[in-house]
Amino acid sequence: MKIKWRVVRKGILRQNSLMIDITNVRSLRAWPWEKIAEVAVLMFIAGAVLWKGGKTLETTWILVGVSWLCTVTYWRKSMVRDAPSCLHAEVRRSGTQACYWAPHHDTTPMFLWLSVILFIVWTGISYWYSTTQNYGLDEVLQTGALGLMFLWMIRRNLPITHYPLLTTLSIVTLIACAIGVMIYILQPVNRLVGTFFDFRFHTDYWPNAWAEYLLLAWPVVLLWVRKSMRMQKYSFLILGFVLGCLLLSYSRAAILALGGQVVLWWILLQWQEEKSGVRLPWKQIRMHILVTALIAGGVFFVVNGMRGALFDVQNVQDKVVFTSDEGYSSIRERQQFWNQAMAFMWRRPMTGWGPYSFRFVQPHIQEGILATSDHPHNVLLKFGMERGMPATVFFLLIVGFVVLGTVKKMRSSSFQLTAFSLQLPLLVSVAGVLAHNMVDYNLQFVGIALPFWLFLGILVEKDRESADATWLICPLEVLLATILMIVAVFEGRFLLVSSLGRHAEARGEEALAMLWYDEADGAWFDRDLKISRTHLLINKNRFEEGSIAIEKYLKRNEKDARAWKLKGDILGIQGKGDEARAAYERALLFGKENDLGILGGIVETLISLDEWDVLRDRLAEIEWQMQRFSDAIERNVHFIALSTNVEAYLDITNRLAQIFSKDAPRYQLMGAKVDRAAERAREKVRARPLGRLW
Repeated sequence: MKIKWRVVRKGILRQNSLMIDITNVRSLRAWPWEKIAEVAVLMFIAGAVLWKGGKTLETTWILVGVSWLCTVTYWRKSMVRDAPSCLHAEVRRSGTQACYWAPHHDTTPMFLWLSVILFIVWTGISYWYSTTQNYGLDEVLQTGALGLMFLWMIRRNLPITHYPLLTTLSIVTLIACAIGVMIYILQPVNRLVGTFFDFRFHTDYWPNAWAEYLLLAWPVVLLWVRKSMRMQKYSFLILGFVLGCLLLSYSRAAILALGGQVVLWWILLQWQEEKSGVRLPWKQIRMHILVTALIAGGVFFVVNGMRGALFDVQNVQDKVVFTSDEGYSSIRERQQFWNQAMAFMWRRPMTGWGPYSFRFVQPHIQEGILATSDHPHNVLLKFGMERGMPATVFFLLIVGFVVLGTVKKMRSSSFQLTAFSLQLPLLVSVAGVLAHNMVDYNLQFVGIALPFWLFLGILVEKDRESADATWLICPLEVLLATILMIVAVFEGRFLLVSSLGRHAEARGEEALAMLWYDEADGAWFDRDLKISRTHLLINKNRFEEGSIAIEKYLKRNEKDARAWKLKGDILGIQGKGDEARAAYERALLFGKENDLGILGGIVETLISLDEWDVLRDRLAEIEWQMQRFSDAIERNVHFIALSTNVEAYLDITNRLAQIFSKDAPRYQLMGAKVDRAAERAREKVRARPLGRLW
């Protein structure tokens, strides 16, 4: 039996030519799509936290799929909501039934919805005009997916959705803490990192991101244990264990943010006490805080004692007074990053330099050896510098609307706030993450970013009196989710193929790696694929093809010093000295503080061109730069003594000793000094006890 499909909008019936079969509607409704979407979200959050904190590219790609499922499921429910009522509709003379679709009245505040959409769209515009287009697409996809998940959670603003989310996150946090303690005790990692690590690389441990995750999670864990009858009697032990794991991260910023969270919780409770006139049990609250703090301190010392039997333990006093290995460098370099980000932001205030561009643009005005970063360590400056000032404004509008609205709601006379109301811990969680992101950006971890945006969605106060704009919101969100999904699917194949190529290259199978790289040549998000391909072509003496490959790379990202150095290497091999020198000079402009091999390339090029006068004139500049690298290697700044800069330094000193025989002893002494310092640092690494797990 056929039915006519009509749309009800603002009380007006309009006939549509679309005909549907009622049995198909029944079959669609038979699937529990909403439940499937909710379970997918919970499983994805657990997987993101437990698998490297959600930092991997595959996690971002899965996030896009989950956001598409949630968006389409929500609006599909709206479209078929009233279809079964058609079975009982009045039968018209034509023998057909009239089925009416009355879409949900979307209660998302229109101002908030528009800010989210503009934030996503502006991120896409920034990528379109990016100066480093081989990177950044993952941030576009992640921003779009998180924005859609935020809107989905606003509409799922029901306890039946909240508590499974909070329970899942709490259990996952305890599992991650247990895993982190085991790794901290049995591996030579001097800070607890939870599950925020990649075991394949000894440098890929992220204790600050782990600390930020715990800032997000501990208020939720507290709420969970207080709401659970079975867990209440263990509440002090569970929360103390989680906070002890935060202390073991040795993150000074996170510990300060934790103190701020406790103060915020205290202030909000005092507000409620003043408003309601009901005296809160402050003595009991203070006792709970004291017991939890003692347990957290006990966890800190007991776990460190267990680790001390196998590996060295960081000195707490050194961390507090900034006399540990990094000294004041972390603070000094952060200040530099902030100033540099602001300088670049004012140069391109509208669209920025492109998502993830800070890594390539910042070295142009770098102030110290290896003093660079993937981001400026501040969420607002990152958005402003990379995506333009409008993106920062949209982000502030979203967060400010939610946070201020929540505080206003708590201050209202009709709202009854208790020590364990849902809004209180979620607001404290969000505030802690925001505070930490003012000094260290970690929202690239999906395991942090997704719960953060979902918590914001829960805190949003629904606007039931807003004008119904479902006719605009529904198709736009579905279209946006579908576009993101299509891009993710298209690029997913290239990611897989390029990954196979990198694994083949790591195994020494260069021919197979070249085949995979050729297959991935059409990717938008190709990252360093063309650089890797160029290296392989150079190894096969296919210099013309290598030159073409690196030119293609530079068309998409001319800010990368590595590419200019590689171009100089190829031109030097081809005997094109003047062109090679120009490429090296460009590389020196962009990366002189990070790669001493660029300076070595200039020295060799000047020698090959017989420009001895130019070399003598630049000798003071060359020696000054070498002295800076020598000091950094002696202090092993950012582990530079373990890098190829040591070999580049020795190559330059040996070359200068050959050319300037009068100064040969001095150059040999400079090289020997650096060689000894590097050997000491490398010997420490070799002498480090092996991990018990891998």
